[in-house]
Amino acid sequence: MSFGRCKGLSQSWCSIGAGRTGFAYSGAFRTKARFSVEVYIDTGEKEKNKQFFDRLYAQKEGIEKEINMALS
Repeated sequence: MSFGRCKGLSQSWCSIGAGRTGFAYSGAFRTKARFSVEVYIDTGEKEKNKQFFDRLYAQKEGIEKEINMALS
């Protein structure tokens, strides 16, 4: 994934589409030399958002093992 399209912007974050309507990734510089990566889900339908979140959350342990890091 490349955040190259955010070049030149003055904010400390950048969002890009995830290749599917209603989904986006965001990277942000935080305080104390931290960086975060977030997944946004907004299909415009609350129930659909919840279903997608639940499906992703069900894979949390596997993702944490893969990246060797806790997700929050």
